[in-house]
Amino acid sequence: MTNPQISVIIPAYNAANTIDRAIKSIIAQSFGDWELIVVDDCSTDDTAGIVGKFSRMDPRIHLCVRASNSGGAFVPRIQGFRMACGQMIAPIDADDTVGPGYLEALMARSRSVEADMVLAAVELVSADGECRPYLPADGIDADKIYSGRDLVKETIEQWRVSGLGLIRRELALKVADMISSTGHPFADEVFTRQLLFEAETVALCNDAVYFYAMNPKSVTHRTDNHTYFQRFGLSHDLLEWCEENYSCDSVEYALFHKQNALVIVAAIRDRFFLSMTVYREVVRRNMAMVDMDVARRLLPAKYYYPLLMFKWMAFC
Repeated sequence: MTNPQISVIIPAYNAANTIDRAIKSIIAQSFGDWELIVVDDCSTDDTAGIVGKFSRMDPRIHLCVRASNSGGAFVPRIQGFRMACGQMIAPIDADDTVGPGYLEALMARSRSVEADMVLAAVELVSADGECRPYLPADGIDADKIYSGRDLVKETIEQWRVSGLGLIRRELALKVADMISSTGHPFADEVFTRQLLFEAETVALCNDAVYFYAMNPKSVTHRTDNHTYFQRFGLSHDLLEWCEENYSCDSVEYALFHKQNALVIVAAIRDRFFLSMTVYREVVRRNMAMVDMDVARRLLPAKYYYPLLMFKWMAFC
């Protein structure tokens, strides 16, 4: 039996209410040479049971149940990457779906330009099912073939391209060996930027549409104190990653430092003085990494001077 051309990877945790739709959107694909690997992150609901029913009906669908919960999507996603047999990998989240021609359009674009990554278009889906276009942003030329490194700056401050679509398996595994899990649930964001950084060629495919569910209960959208300050862990990791890969006079260096500084200003304004001591230490750790010369050039005075005062207060 030959290996499939595409391995679809879905990490899942307590996704019994949505995993059915995600899997059916893959079964409905016009392109049929795929395998689907669902890595269940020790769910406490019937996620594994639902996937198991599909796998008994379709031999292309495989279920892997982890022995313990990892605390985020990154670890099970990478586990799925390592299990994949396909030439290309298509990551999908358990609460999202894709259009029926998604894999066919991505594969056709990949073959035509021999790209390391092909990025899909993304539409946001509200709780009532309304869809609206999201990515790529206006001004991004979908016909152009990019160097992945040129696209990293399009992921800072706001995402202007998606990290979703097709990834050459060798590239995905190379980056998986470079990026380890962290103490926050946002390791995927570092991983995606490293993928772009390592990809020699990246193409976009607006004919492949990924439907991203706006779930207010997901880690991505929660706004509680714990999740808010976990984002400082992400910001710290991104700054470290940036300083390993970019010079201090690069656009990316400036943008990452601006992003981090603005997050800290928001914490000072909204949460710092009400937060627990452990969170204050997280803020100070990120504060220590702020390049104040860069912040002075990029931030309005109403943000820069509170930041400068706070840095003096935090470390004097």
